[in-house]
Amino acid sequence: MRSRDRYRLTTLLLLVTLLTAPWAPRALAGPGPLKIAMILWRGETEAEKGFKDGLKELGHPAEYVVMNGTFSGQMDLSMRPLGKVSGKFVSNLTGEAVPFCGTFRLPFGLNLWGKRETPRQGQSAFYMANDGRSVLPVVGGEKSLGMPTVRLELTFGSLCR
Repeated sequence: MRSRDRYRLTTLLLLVTLLTAPWAPRALAGPGPLKIAMILWRGETEAEKGFKDGLKELGHPAEYVVMNGTFSGQMDLSMRPLGKVSGKFVSNLTGEAVPFCGTFRLPFGLNLWGKRETPRQGQSAFYMANDGRSVLPVVGGEKSLGMPTVRLELTFGSLCR
């Protein structure tokens, strides 16, 4: 895996984990500082530091629990722009292995004839639905600098079926 792709996957896994974890809705809704668990596999890097600095600059106080460990598993891109990822995360703190399963969706645009194309800034973008035919619109929170981002949906505690 190329370094740039690994960086993107690292950042994406971090953000998706933070936003989809069972504790996230409670942490975001309650009073006081945000409570954020950062699950990493190579220690804190500039990406995590930037994430923390960004929240601080936006005026969001936060408490962090950092868990470092090892991710291993498989990735299937055979149905691109829809992909699957599964494996396990082993915590460096506890040694416990936790299985995970996920779907990632690569964004795409649609031309006038309904054919998929590379998404463009400022134009509508979509993700492929699980049925492989329907499309899901990319919403504002799924963009960075106006461009759609890869969407990763992870579930910890079970393997893919």
